[in-house]
Amino acid sequence: MFDHQWSAPLELDLGPSAARSAAALQNKSEFSGLPLRTYRDLFQHPRPPLDLLRLVKEFGKAQQAPSEAALPREIALALYYTSILVARVRLGERISSLSDAALRQATDWLLAQDWVDESTRELFRLGRAHLTSGPVTAANGDGP
Repeated sequence: MFDHQWSAPLELDLGPSAARSAAALQNKSEFSGLPLRTYRDLFQHPRPPLDLLRLVKEFGKAQQAPSEAALPREIALALYYTSILVARVRLGERISSLSDAALRQATDWLLAQDWVDESTRELFRLGRAHLTSGPVTAANGDGP
């Protein structure tokens, strides 16, 4: 189920606005040659669009409510935590009020799941090391 979700088109879950955002960004030089069609594309991108990461975070969060759930809770949590972690590691941005300790705990949980693929595991290991090395302040100077 994890691999299926990571390979799913962003537009399928996030709607046409996600597809338009990704398409517009791909027309810019810094995104050329690096497609942003799937969750995997987004999470592995060296400078993913912050707005798309926020959309994924909100989608993952909404999917945790029983009335909204179209995904298994574990997959929804993986989307939620991965979007937060990618924003921190790749962009130096906080898109959640989760503490570093809570995010480290979530990363440890994700690393313990046998259904996570190796490239995503590597991202989690990088994120774990990043969180251990010290806090990242938000770009607007708000701090943790």
